[in-house]
Amino acid sequence: MQNVPFKQQSPQVRALFIDGVVNCIKTTGPFNANRTYKAGVIQYKDYVILPDKTNEVKKYGIHTYNPEVLLTLDEFTKYFMLPEVDSLETAYPVLYKRYYDYADEAVKLYDLIRYEFQIQDLALLLMKDRAMLCLEQGTGKTLLSLLWRKIKGVLYNDIERSLVITQQDLIDQWKEEAQRVGINLQTLNKRSAPIDHTGNYITHFEHIAKFSERYKDKFDCIILDEGHKIKSVNASRGRAIRSLNAKYKLVLTGTPVKNIAKDLHFIFGWLVGYDNEIYPYKESEQHKFRKDFGVYQIMDGHRNLVPEVSCIQELQYLISPIILRRDITELGIPMVKRNIYLVKVQFTDEQRLEYDKIESQYKLAALRIFNWQKNTVLFPGSKKIEVTIRLVNKILERQEQVIIFTGIMDVAKHLKSIFKGSSEVANSLVPPPLRGELIKRFKNNEFPILIAGLEAVNSGFSLQNANNIIVTDMPWTASTLDQALARCYRIVSKRDVNIYILYTENSYDENKIALIDAKRISASTILDGKDEVIYKTVDYRKQ
Repeated sequence: MQNVPFKQQSPQVRALFIDGVVNCIKTTGPFNANRTYKAGVIQYKDYVILPDKTNEVKKYGIHTYNPEVLLTLDEFTKYFMLPEVDSLETAYPVLYKRYYDYADEAVKLYDLIRYEFQIQDLALLLMKDRAMLCLEQGTGKTLLSLLWRKIKGVLYNDIERSLVITQQDLIDQWKEEAQRVGINLQTLNKRSAPIDHTGNYITHFEHIAKFSERYKDKFDCIILDEGHKIKSVNASRGRAIRSLNAKYKLVLTGTPVKNIAKDLHFIFGWLVGYDNEIYPYKESEQHKFRKDFGVYQIMDGHRNLVPEVSCIQELQYLISPIILRRDITELGIPMVKRNIYLVKVQFTDEQRLEYDKIESQYKLAALRIFNWQKNTVLFPGSKKIEVTIRLVNKILERQEQVIIFTGIMDVAKHLKSIFKGSSEVANSLVPPPLRGELIKRFKNNEFPILIAGLEAVNSGFSLQNANNIIVTDMPWTASTLDQALARCYRIVSKRDVNIYILYTENSYDENKIALIDAKRISASTILDGKDEVIYKTVDYRKQ
């Protein structure tokens, strides 16, 4: 096919191109070269191309098309951050199939396992210079991002220096993945020489937080792992990373929305800039973004944000140009089963008395929660400890490995004393390099029980060697929990994964479950247009 400007290509070719970028619904049959068309947002991630004479709201099934948000095809491609029309004349034919072929050839070249969904997603990703790869955990975001950087560099030859930012104990894992596609990542630390020569580099969040001035305007390409870590307005690492600029930017995260919609503000602003046609919010307008898409409730005389989202169609319209999202149920490949159980335990009589005393003594929720969390897990005769021991013994009988997640330091210490040499602790008290070594030993099956911190080992690690998880205490966000659960449930998992989440009946545990479910539904509605909760409740005595 000739390298012709996008405007001069046939409607059929343009339609094929657009179909490769978004889920496009055609309601008018074959495209006619003698007609002009408009593309419009309908619902969530669906789009429609209609004849340009559409002047009123039309309904097709359950969808309503609003002419106020219609775009011409040229506007459509510009809005979705596709290559500029003028550049198509001097570049290669910009068709989805061509990008698909580049992705396919790269997978063959490096002898990688071929997954059709990854080829498709890499092809779409290559169409953008700045994007958020928002696949669920365990679907290969690391490898896709490295291939994106590799192919971009080959196609345009304008990446002299690239940088990967991740957490410290994941650096070795990133380096191993990079070697698979012929990229040598050099670690940056406080003793590193100035970045004045060509190369590919990697560092961690804490280093950037301290030395961001060294790296401003030094890189042509930045890959930010766990991109949700820059969502906070005041966090030093977030401010430091957001001060870095590059032509190519890619954010990786399976959980961009940890609590409510406002978590997206700084991520999107860093990617595409502020106050422009793609993202019409100033950096200082987080409150406006929160107001536009958040939901408020009046509680105890105060106006508080709740984990719900408003104006979902407008929000989808805003985020669609740069986000590439795929639910783990949409991979098109066979997956092992993920059995998730809410395991109900009871208070002991002594615990109930103590819990009631704490509830009556403290009116502030934070104080009450701080006290009962420890009480429900560590109180003498605790049913949670009893059930944990019972579950672990059954798992060991099957000669399988297990990860026990807890956010309470004393619980980790107590469990270590129970399981002794069969276990190791990897939480925030363990320095990242040592924590990384413990993870390697666990993956090598040198010990069967890993007692892990929810925040310390809840992202990045691939631990499919273990197919059992026990959670003794719930975190505050669905994303923290879901990322922890995804350590074992990967596309390369070979055995069904069993996940046991312990909660005490008639306690604040149940409130936290409801809150987490609400946050999960909110995030899923924003990203996927879904409102599903996948847990089922069972009694622990049946396990």
